[in-house]
Amino acid sequence: MYEAIKYIAGGRFMSREAWMHPARVIESHELIFVLQGNVSVYIGDRNYCAKPGQMLHISPGIPHGGLALTAEPVSFYWIHFTGNTASDPLPNVFSDGKISNRVEILCKQLLHCANSREYPQDCADYYMRLLL
Repeated sequence: MYEAIKYIAGGRFMSREAWMHPARVIESHELIFVLQGNVSVYIGDRNYCAKPGQMLHISPGIPHGGLALTAEPVSFYWIHFTGNTASDPLPNVFSDGKISNRVEILCKQLLHCANSREYPQDCADYYMRLLL
């Protein structure tokens, strides 16, 4: 189902002061998994406020950006990937408190694999598919 999914880039963002997601349009999918604080963004014509344990999905070519400066520290994983998810479309916001620990572990493993020279690119692609 997700064989065509390819990891592009990712990381962990942590704010140290007031922050707002920049307004932009990108040509890849983006996942944001919130660890701390609230991430308030618009995706297309809808507004969202993702809380810790929730994940945002931004589809390619969709305008998105922050709604307001944060007043609290924010921390989240961000991951960009390519591939067709049309046969199993992802919602813009999804969460399940029961799996948030597993999602965080998969994010850490994905980033470790992607940033270690000892692993081939396929390793990061497989972790990306597991995450989805």
